Amino acid sequence: MWFWNRREIYHGFSLKMQADVRDILKANHIKYDYRIINLNNKGLVRSGNFGINRDFSMEYYIYVSKKDYEYASHLLGNPMI
Repeated sequence: MWFWNRREIYHGFSLKMQADVRDILKANHIKYDYRIINLNNKGLVRSGNFGINRDFSMEYYIYVSKKDYEYASHLLGNPMI
């Protein structure tokens, strides 16, 4: 899926929530892309990760195509943006 032909349907830090979103999309045959960013590895080589809340160490993005966005948003209960 090309970046100009997709919209972000989920952005957050919850592993369970992103898994739930992906399960709903998969169950309804909606294709999606996802990106996971590990925030522990962002320039922390020298300083370590002391004091970083592990609940917010991974950032999740899920994208659907523009043509599927409205339907996916309805399924997930997201307000239309």
